[in-house]
Amino acid sequence: MPRLRIWLLGALALHVGAAPGAEPILGIHIHSDAAMFQVLISPGKAGNDSVVLQLMNGDGTLLPARAATLVLSRPDGSAEPIRRKAELGGDRYWHVENVPVTTAGRWHVRVEAQTAFKTIALEEDFELPEQ
Repeated sequence: MPRLRIWLLGALALHVGAAPGAEPILGIHIHSDAAMFQVLISPGKAGNDSVVLQLMNGDGTLLPARAATLVLSRPDGSAEPIRRKAELGGDRYWHVENVPVTTAGRWHVRVEAQTAFKTIALEEDFELPEQ
């Protein structure tokens, strides 16, 4: 599984335009037996960010999602949750642009993927660095 995770993060980093010397992208890997979600936040620090979601089944194959939603919140409740519908791109990844994640520190991410038969929601906490 670690090799798969490294490969996926590398592939997504290339996809969202990371180049040598570019600012790092914050990658969050969330998985369960049923699904595995990659969340890439660019530029990966406090400010206005873009998010790419790669949604996969538990075996690493593409999850046939009909819709995806990103929810970011502060675990301490210090800010209203940010809830955005993602748009499916031609690259088969889900995209959310201009997400105002303006405060560094501890955040909680929840990704909801709707398939033809069910909704799968995975979530994880992460640390967002200062600018």
